[in-house]
Amino acid sequence: MPNVASVSPPRMNPAGDTALISLLPKTGPQDTKTSELVKLIRSQAETIQAQQHVELMVTGATAINIDMSDTLNQALIRVVDRRSGLYSSFKTVI
Repeated sequence: MPNVASVSPPRMNPAGDTALISLLPKTGPQDTKTSELVKLIRSQAETIQAQQHVELMVTGATAINIDMSDTLNQALIRVVDRRSGLYSSFKTVI
């Protein structure tokens, strides 16, 4: 995968049914390439899960920040769209 600096060996839980693998990108948490890497991993998760018979989840502070940013951006777009619609209907900002 592009932009990967390192991948840790799997760390198993005591039951042996869950492993944690840490991936470190070459770029920082706010870099666009890091966001693209998270989205690439998530886009391939379904295929990996089917082939390897595992459940794959992407988590951590960077992934959470990306999710929050995407959610807030979508909400902002809806607010701006609604306000624009109100303005065009009533010729005033409500």
